[in-house]
Amino acid sequence: MDTVSLRVNDISSSTDAIISCDSLIWMDGKTYYQRNNTATHTLTNIFGCDSVITLDLTINSVDN
Repeated sequence: MDTVSLRVNDISSSTDAIISCDSLIWMDGKTYYQRNNTATHTLTNIFGCDSVITLDLTINSVDN
């Protein structure tokens, strides 16, 4: 009888909370001009699994 030992690594996730003036170029290369809390970007973590980062962006407009 053979025995298989299996380890399943979970997906990791985090939130990138940013406050910016007027706009932001985020890690996905896109420019955001208004509040956004739905954009995500997927990287590979140290275990070789997906690591999902969610943007939590607040835009403060500059008064001229």
